[in-house]
Amino acid sequence: AIFVHAMGEDDDDVYVIRGVILDQPTPFTLGEMMEHNPALQKTPLKDNLLFRGGDKGGDQVVLLHNHEEIGQSSIGVSGVFQGGFDQAMAACEKGQ
Repeated sequence: AIFVHAMGEDDDDVYVIRGVILDQPTPFTLGEMMEHNPALQKTPLKDNLLFRGGDKGGDQVVLLHNHEEIGQSSIGVSGVFQGGFDQAMAACEKGQ
């Protein structure tokens, strides 16, 4: 499955569709791949599986969630939000 999150012209006026591939889980959790981040290790975020994307993005992580209170803008009218990793970490630290 691919979650399409943007469509339109890029900086070179080429029409592009940007999406995140969601059906390629890895055997790794966020915590395993970010062992160097002690703050993350104290949160439930560390237990989330990572999904491998396509051939773009390399070592980037895209956080998709349904928590409007994190303060990110919705992707269309889907009820899905992108980003907000720092805000999610802060919410976890507060026990939310």
